Amino acid sequence: MSLALMPGLLFGWQIDSEVKITTGGSWSSPAWSPRGEYFCAIDGAGRLVLFDAAGKVVKVKEASGFENPKWSPDGSYIAASFASKKRPLAIISIPELGAEYKSLGVYDTAWLSDSKTIYFYHWQKRPHDVLSKIMDVSVGSSGENDYFDLIKDKNALKSFTCSPKEEKVAFIQVNAGDNRCLYVADLALTEKKSIASGLLGESLSWSPDGKYVWTGAEIVNVEKKEVVSTGMPFTRFAQWSSDGKKIFYSKETVKDSIIIDGDPACFDFAAGKEEIINSPDFSESFASYSSDLKSCAAVDAKDGNLLLIKFK
Repeated sequence: MSLALMPGLLFGWQIDSEVKITTGGSWSSPAWSPRGEYFCAIDGAGRLVLFDAAGKVVKVKEASGFENPKWSPDGSYIAASFASKKRPLAIISIPELGAEYKSLGVYDTAWLSDSKTIYFYHWQKRPHDVLSKIMDVSVGSSGENDYFDLIKDKNALKSFTCSPKEEKVAFIQVNAGDNRCLYVADLALTEKKSIASGLLGESLSWSPDGKYVWTGAEIVNVEKKEVVSTGMPFTRFAQWSSDGKKIFYSKETVKDSIIIDGDPACFDFAAGKEEIINSPDFSESFASYSSDLKSCAAVDAKDGNLLLIKFK
């Protein structure tokens, strides 16, 4: 399946409004809540900031160092790693932004649908990377003993995600020669299968129908164990349509490892084509879309401020 640029409105997709909602620059990691009433982002000081759907600040978590925010499926919590020396996992309640700090050395997380169970990987037991899970994020002691280890390996773990029916987990592991490989395993991780190797991406998102995994740079057919689309942008954020037939992201231009331009984009599996909305005023990167796909929060690659986009 090859990509083709569609300059027209193949999907009936148009920007209704686009505004810059912050100043000061250096924003990162916008992420919409599951029901679309909030989105969060990390400001230049590393604070977690909660916005309403209109782009107004609801509350600021006055602590510096939050990274990789992930919403629980019911929107009650945000899980984020915290860039201190021990890198604790912060479980942040919504909307009051109260935080409980749990396991240590955490880099990335994935929630189950109960909004209590969370998978995460950490390096607390170096030289091994460890994939673990917490059974109930709402209770338990803060610290080191409230989780179960599932995988311990000297090959670095990069990202993981649970399948829609929560029967499997997909994860990327970096093997010898910096070879990024995609594996799929059962939730107990008693058996893992190699799906694809030589990948460029390291950020995973499973399609709602369970057929595909987006890596941030490729789309992989899990059942057929093949890469069905390459040449995709390298990005950490993507939003699938509810039927799994389209995926929305930001098409980014990178120079010397720095994003210098970007636009909202969509890839249609049935058509095998990509559509990009070229915005003359802003350069949208790290786009995060609301679940109804009517709103998008992004970072302007030109000055690092947050953008709020509404679609017709």
